[in-house]
Amino acid sequence: MEEREEKDHNEHEILSESEQEFQTWKKSAPILYDTLITHTLEAPTFCVEFLDDLQEHEEGYRSQLAMIGLSTSDSEHWLKLMNLRLPSEKINGKEGPFKAGFNCFELNRKISHPGAINAIRHHGQNVATFSSEGKVFLFNLSNQDAPIAFTGPKEEGFGLDWEPEGNRLLAGSNDSHLYVWSVDGSRTEPQVFECGYGKLVYECQFHKRNSSVLGAVVEDCSLNLFDLRRDSNQPFLKLTAHPREVLALDFSPSNEFLLLTGAADGSIKLWDLRFLGEDLHEFSAHTESITRLRWCPNNETLFASASADKKVIMWDCAQIGEENETDAGEEMPSELLFHHAGHRGPVTDFAWNPHTELAIVSADEEKYLQYWEIDNNIYYKS
Repeated sequence: MEEREEKDHNEHEILSESEQEFQTWKKSAPILYDTLITHTLEAPTFCVEFLDDLQEHEEGYRSQLAMIGLSTSDSEHWLKLMNLRLPSEKINGKEGPFKAGFNCFELNRKISHPGAINAIRHHGQNVATFSSEGKVFLFNLSNQDAPIAFTGPKEEGFGLDWEPEGNRLLAGSNDSHLYVWSVDGSRTEPQVFECGYGKLVYECQFHKRNSSVLGAVVEDCSLNLFDLRRDSNQPFLKLTAHPREVLALDFSPSNEFLLLTGAADGSIKLWDLRFLGEDLHEFSAHTESITRLRWCPNNETLFASASADKKVIMWDCAQIGEENETDAGEEMPSELLFHHAGHRGPVTDFAWNPHTELAIVSADEEKYLQYWEIDNNIYYKS
């Protein structure tokens, strides 16, 4: 009985600290961000993705399309396209239509989806989804045709990626396999690759500079690399990358040798594919499991990480090894650029804005969808 009371007391203290941290962030937000928008969804989303479009409007705002997967309480599942309406750069966010009642997240279109959506990835107007029913679907946003269903996986999964050229689609399933389909019709059956018997595939990805190479992170703490040009369906390299399960990875879009991995213990590692005997650097700031890693598409040294600790952190690899102290004299990782602490629950996914260097849209388990752009002075220090 005494142990239970002590546990309850500790949990209350943790909740109080979390709430206190959020309130501190809320008070500081006006000086931290150029733009900050919070939108409440009907239900949590576990995937968010920007489309490439950008439109300027004479009324003083610009709009972009973002996609989310949403399941309602009555078991309906939707692929939703949201118009994200942002201050136009020509007015620098100081005037225009952004008054009380202006809807910054506006529903553009919703598409009924077979089963819950575990992952969304797009290439142009082609949008791929991985459903909770174990099927991968291909939608074309330029028409109203029924989606194409790709079969192969025996279980659901969360890993999904497009080949950079857009001709092939990759999925990682809970059945321990990777599946590669030809979208151009050149191959009817998927290529299948093994990641280890009985091991969940948490994320998979095409190499961004060499689409013959695939990467996957798996339940057995390993990073697996495959080559589509080889006859074997086994990885040509299997590396124990972290002491705990590896949950996230991302190949650099600008440097063909760099790769990030993130694990259940909150650690993030930077790797050089030429020398995988040891990581180049370990990034430490998150206190819980990493849920997503993404390099910035507009700056080759920046990446961001999301975690179950309710944080999204921006990192700058160019600052590794530099001295860094807070105003209070506390030492911080020199490469830590920015903490986003505005979420009330574990962060499920995020995406960089492809048209704005320091902006991200992120989602959490408490139904919040947030768009935020940090103050330029934070990065462009004098």
